[in-house]
Amino acid sequence: MSDKFSGFKEYRVMYVGVERLIESLKHDFLNAGARNLDQQKSNSFSVSSYVLRRLALAANAFPGATINFYTDVYQLAHELPVFDADLIILDERLVQDEIEPNQNELFEIEEEEKSNQDDMKVLHSSKTTFEQKDQKISVTFENLKSAIEKFTPRGFHYTMRRVVVVLPNSAKTTNREFRLSLANVRAVIIDPPDSVELFLIATRQLYDFRLNHKKTSICISGGGLEGYIYSIGVVNAIDNCLLDRECGDFDIFCGVSSGAIVSSTLAVGVHSDDLVKQIYRKHTSLEPLGLNTVFDPAGAEIFRRVFDFIRAFSTFDSAELVSRLQNSVPTGFFKGEKLKKFFERQMRHFGIDDSMAHLKKELYISVTDQDTGENIVFGEEPWKDIRISQAIRASTALPPFYLPERIKGHWFTDGQLTSASDFNTAIRKGAGLVVYIDPMVPYTSNQPGAVMKKGGYFTLVQAVKSLVQTRSSSMLMHSMDNNPDVDFVIFKPTDEVMEAMAGNPMKYYIRTELVDLGYRCTISQILSSYDAIAHKFAKHGFALKSKKLIQELLN
Repeated sequence: MSDKFSGFKEYRVMYVGVERLIESLKHDFLNAGARNLDQQKSNSFSVSSYVLRRLALAANAFPGATINFYTDVYQLAHELPVFDADLIILDERLVQDEIEPNQNELFEIEEEEKSNQDDMKVLHSSKTTFEQKDQKISVTFENLKSAIEKFTPRGFHYTMRRVVVVLPNSAKTTNREFRLSLANVRAVIIDPPDSVELFLIATRQLYDFRLNHKKTSICISGGGLEGYIYSIGVVNAIDNCLLDRECGDFDIFCGVSSGAIVSSTLAVGVHSDDLVKQIYRKHTSLEPLGLNTVFDPAGAEIFRRVFDFIRAFSTFDSAELVSRLQNSVPTGFFKGEKLKKFFERQMRHFGIDDSMAHLKKELYISVTDQDTGENIVFGEEPWKDIRISQAIRASTALPPFYLPERIKGHWFTDGQLTSASDFNTAIRKGAGLVVYIDPMVPYTSNQPGAVMKKGGYFTLVQAVKSLVQTRSSSMLMHSMDNNPDVDFVIFKPTDEVMEAMAGNPMKYYIRTELVDLGYRCTISQILSSYDAIAHKFAKHGFALKSKKLIQELLN
């Protein structure tokens, strides 16, 4: 048995329409040279790169395509998370008893969306699917969108910008085309003379996009020390699942807050095995990251603010007293200088120049300008000639724990205050594959009051995590909609890992547990979505090991 995933570099397309149309299209595709490779899946056809070149619609490097035909939008939605379609072609021609949808059908009102939220959060059973099938739902965009929302797993997002709608040439077409454009579909095609050619041209658009977005990226969000430790476990799991490649082979590395630490170490060529050994204090030469390195008290700042606090009571003016008390709160309780020196020593250990401008890989670190509230990206002009250790120090300066970092006359704090992650920077720099690691997930419980029982500090941390996660999810969906041809592979903590990470993001004593939890959690996520993840990686030159070998990593 091969150690390599016998994977799919080709594109994947789902074509859905009424039965009479689909049967005709199957015949057309067979005549064009497509082949049905699996007798048990009569709806699946392979269009080889040779066929595409013969039709003069592809270059020599074009990888070919697989197309699955459907007559049922519910079956399509059920298979979508596994098949991982690069494109859906929805053909509304020959739809029987066609009823022109009104505005409310195309765009559900807010009350209807709220009432359907519970249905959208679970994967429906096959029994429910077949019950819906018996209703013979029309093949329309509205029904397709509804099926994807209801019959895919929680957290799954498929942008409508990957949907091409084919319409008949009729009197109602203009109005229908306008409404579909408002729904943000990829394109609306009016009664094309040759559906095979339509498929090939649409697939060629995917190929053209890849030519301009050949780079791969790893983007890591923050989450305090726990997020840093969890991310090391995730990266190590990915390294162990890849065949003959590693995370250091990616082109672009983006990090924010504690994610900047892991991203930077990968960008300079440090393997995740070294980071794991360092966490477990088993590395023969790398200095372990200890509590005295992370928490170096800002004595001068604290003393000055304490003096201001005492002096505040020298006035009898209540308004002045409140103002003085506010000013007596320390800007930060820890300096962060030992942390910066620690990374400087790391660079010297590996013989690496501590400069973002001299890196062979692209590294981008997000920070926040404390005085303007602006998000700044170190690694691009005019902030390219920055020391890596200094950029990490600035991006991890979370108020009120750490003092801000001064660079080029500006004071910078934690990048997560203004940016949940930097995947948009990666896409802007040409990334076609984004591996997004997001440890900043709030604690969840089915017991009402569970958060409140843990006290005020825990409640504050939970509020911050919820705020960041809400913004991150919104940014992610917006980015997927704006960049439909970019492949996203997302890793987040499961409930078990979130339970271990709940509470103080600055605590450090559970580090070894989180490395293992992050590692095993990621392996399980790769196995559960193996076909989809393997397909995305294969399109960008990365092969996963066989499912059997990855399963053995959990033993």
